[in-house]
Order: sequence, then C-alpha cells, then structure tokens
Amino acid sequence: VAARARRLAAAHALWPAWVSAAIAERRRGAMASARAALEAAVELSPGATAAQLELAVVLVALGHGADAVKHAERARELEGEAPRTLRVLAHALDAAGRRGEARDIAARAVALDADDVEGRALLDRLSKPAPRPSWIEKLGGAFRDLTRR
Repeated sequence: VAARARRLAAAHALWPAWVSAAIAERRRGAMASARAALEAAVELSPGATAAQLELAVVLVALGHGADAVKHAERARELEGEAPRTLRVLAHALDAAGRRGEARDIAARAVALDADDVEGRALLDRLSKPAPRPSWIEKLGGAFRDLTRR
C-alpha cells in the first residue's frame, strides 16, 4: 500500500497522495519515510492542515518536539482552535518539554469538546507530574545528542 501510494504521489504531485503515502508508512513504522512524504506534501501545499498535523505527529514520534510545535502551530493558524488541532499541539508542546503550556492547550481542547475522550485522557496525563527518565533513556538521549553533531 505504501509503495503504491508513493508511486501515485510522485506521478501526480498531489499533496493528498503524499499524505496517504505517509500514513501508510507510519502504520508500518517507517517514520523517516513518513516524514519525507509529509515534507513533500507540505512543500506542495503549505496550507494543507492535514499534512501539517500529520507531520507534527510524525516529528513527535521521531523525537523532534520543537519542529513538531512549528507544524502544529501552523495547523492551528490554518484551522483555528479545533479540538483535534489543539490536541496535536499539546502533544508537540509536551514533546518539546513545554508541559505547562501543553496542559493549558489540552484544557482548551477539552473546553471546546467535553465529550472528547482523547482530549480528556491527554489532559489527565499532562496534569500528572512528568515521569522521570530512566538511566537508559538518559544514556540514549546523550548518545543521540552526540551523533547529531
């Protein structure tokens, strides 16, 4: 499915095809390929909210919280204060180490839609103290930082 979607996207240069390819790649766990496809979608159509949101989700999964915040903020500019957009922004802010802001944004999402189960779960998680990283996570972070230089 991912390969077919990628061929379609490359042949027709349509941003929805790139988003479809990215979703297929993400589902198979190929986050780097999903990122590349979403970056192509955003390049073709910077105003595509779906592409901006999906890219933010993938960047969070890849550990690039600050970059995810930029795309989530852009999606909010395009779509406004919608619960879905605010949830993605809250996840991105949390990934960027801005937990207090993330909690405030998640609370706004829940205020807009009190029946939003995902939003309530996110707000509950963000209202608790952040889990402390284990020594192996700290070591992995240090190794990542060294290899990025």
